[in-house]
Amino acid sequence: PGDWFAHAASGGTGVDAQCLPDAPESAQHLRVTQDGVPLTFFDVDITTPTTFPVMVAVLETSYSWITGQPIRTGVWVADKSCAGGRCSLTAMIAAEALEYCTGDADAGYACTSVEPFLKVYGACRPGTQSGDNIQETICAGEDGCKTTSLDGSKCYAPATDFGPYTGTDITGEVPGYYWNIDANRAVVGWTVNPAYGAIPTMRLGYTQPTTTVTTTDRWDDQCPALADGGRCTVSSAPTCTDGPATKVIDGVSVTRDCWETTSTMSCTSAAPLDQCAPLVSAGCTPSASACRQTNADSGKCEVFEDSYSCPVPAHSVTSASNCPTNVFCLGESCFDIGAPADADFARSMSLLEAGREAGVYLDTDRMQVFKGEDNRCRDRLLKNCCYADGAGAGMTNQSLFGTGSRLVYDVLMNAENQQFLVQGMSALLTGAGFSGTFTTYGITVAVEGTALPTGSAVLFSGDSLVVAFDPWSLAITVVIYIVMTMMSCNEDEGKLAMREGAKLCRTIGTWCSSCIRILGHCVTCIEHTTSKCCFNSMLARIVNEQGRAQIGKAWGTAQSPDCSGFTVAQLQRLDFAAMDLTEFYASLVPALPDLATLQDNGASRVPTCYYGQGKCQ
Repeated sequence: PGDWFAHAASGGTGVDAQCLPDAPESAQHLRVTQDGVPLTFFDVDITTPTTFPVMVAVLETSYSWITGQPIRTGVWVADKSCAGGRCSLTAMIAAEALEYCTGDADAGYACTSVEPFLKVYGACRPGTQSGDNIQETICAGEDGCKTTSLDGSKCYAPATDFGPYTGTDITGEVPGYYWNIDANRAVVGWTVNPAYGAIPTMRLGYTQPTTTVTTTDRWDDQCPALADGGRCTVSSAPTCTDGPATKVIDGVSVTRDCWETTSTMSCTSAAPLDQCAPLVSAGCTPSASACRQTNADSGKCEVFEDSYSCPVPAHSVTSASNCPTNVFCLGESCFDIGAPADADFARSMSLLEAGREAGVYLDTDRMQVFKGEDNRCRDRLLKNCCYADGAGAGMTNQSLFGTGSRLVYDVLMNAENQQFLVQGMSALLTGAGFSGTFTTYGITVAVEGTALPTGSAVLFSGDSLVVAFDPWSLAITVVIYIVMTMMSCNEDEGKLAMREGAKLCRTIGTWCSSCIRILGHCVTCIEHTTSKCCFNSMLARIVNEQGRAQIGKAWGTAQSPDCSGFTVAQLQRLDFAAMDLTEFYASLVPALPDLATLQDNGASRVPTCYYGQGKCQ
């Protein structure tokens, strides 16, 4: 489970299906790769029929030269089906449209937009004709002749008189020159638009993974032995005393006609069993006797409890003096405890901690261990929010909750925990300059002859009131607002800084996420975004960094990082003996801290620990 078991490719582009036994057809998990590197992951509902490709994942976004609207490039899925446990679909990589422009800045540009797919329409009812078969040719002197068609997505019927649409049926099936719209044509299929160009197309087919349960019956016979010479024999046929019934065993429902049978036994009496003979042979003498079981029919005692007095050898006392400090004695046996220190203690502790974390933090939905999270931070013109905050090193489970491992940082990985103290920001957000008055935005209201700012344009003039607009003041106000916005970091970036300070993250890459565009082209980048994979322990990060190199598992791209963990099969392939865990050794504390010193230092620093990015003064 968890492996990518089905694959289809077109050149270096591929689509894979993940092995998730018994997953519903409405939630089949797939991914798209480029040269083996995952680009995106998505779920597909195979049960929903589609007659036209549907985009299920976005890879990148550009902007139209014609309209300025965003144009997405992504993964399209079509021709989905599942029957008898066999599923198939067609996956394609294409943009929503391609734009082709000709001309120059002086003469102007002429642009056309080409979509990747064309709709296939159903036939029109008898007596009507589709718009693409109704054409009209108009000639205009030196401009030549031009042939146009009506809308191919509609059906047209001949008009009894004049109609809003004109043309001739080029097939000759329906006579007429004037036409009315009869109905919209139904979309029955699709085809690739040859004018778009090459589209990577992958046809994926696979058998849905299922769980196969094998049961084996084993009867537990609790009846006395029936071997030759035994005292008991079966006196009646076995009778079912539990069943038929269905029981859940290891999460699987199992039905049996009978789960338990009962037989009646007939046993003959035998000579009394004397369990006290070993005491007599050891020299013990009887001291008392009591009846513990009486036969209800005869009233005779069947089980006796006898007490014996046994001789005990005299004890000897040995006095020892001047014992060395590296000797431990238990009774008369002494042991040398002066063994040399184990040089492999740190590695042993590291491997034990790796095994513990793999068991505790197993993702049972994906059957993955050592899984990370995708985190982002920004580097803008006036503020770099991609920094490391050493306060994160103190956010361990043990330091926050008083219990648990001091090597794991679960709080830093919990996206629902928003309990951060962010003081000192209220002055920036609520101070003067953001009141929204007219003057702030370049509008000046002059009353009773008050002088106007230089360069202002008068918008209104009355007996005692003049309203003027200063464009330079508006521009400066906008710049100040942008500057103040660029100087702030959000809470997620502050939390990422603490993860970085605890050495829990690996940087994947950086890209330009915001820029100044002229005619659709980026001329100056004003914001860079860095993606990082962060883990809940330093050991999980180290195992990912060195384990991925062993099995050839990539980190993905800067915009689509792969922070997934290892499947059980991949974990079994890792060679932990070849990993360099020196960085993790340093986090193992060799001795317990002094409690009194910690309490004194903590009490003196509490009043000063609330200000400045989590650092104490």
